[in-house]
Amino acid sequence: MKTLLERLPLIHQWVSSPAITEILGPISLDDLSDLVTSDLGDIKALDEFTPKGDIEIQAVARAPFYHIISDNLIHGCIQSLLKGLIVGGQQFLKLPSDEDSAVYSDFVRLIEAMPLELKKLIEFSRELNDNWFTKSQTIIVYGQDSTLDFFHKKTTPQQRFIAH
Repeated sequence: MKTLLERLPLIHQWVSSPAITEILGPISLDDLSDLVTSDLGDIKALDEFTPKGDIEIQAVARAPFYHIISDNLIHGCIQSLLKGLIVGGQQFLKLPSDEDSAVYSDFVRLIEAMPLELKKLIEFSRELNDNWFTKSQTIIVYGQDSTLDFFHKKTTPQQRFIAH
């Protein structure tokens, strides 16, 4: 499952599950393809060189990804994971540490709805995992300003930091 064209039907199967559609609404395979095309210019851009003007380009996923999710943002968690699965590679998620967190229980339910081939790309924990943080090329953080500042300071110049 190395190419987007191999992953896309599995991702569509997941986003078509009732667990996801009750949060995001219906998402068609065309919607997923349009998302890739609007972000990257060509559905094949992750898998091969594609024409762009006088040159050919290819998008490269900066994986592994470490998604750090705050307590009240299940929608953001799903969107972040969805885009991570589209571009491919290992996905690490740090979920809220509060045992009563609705995000954690909702997330576990969403993972259970996922095809096995996609589940293999995901590891998650309630605890911050320094090994995952160090291994990740992209750090994606959802949270308050103090949370964003904390993780931004931990990010190395070789890592890409995305704040929400």
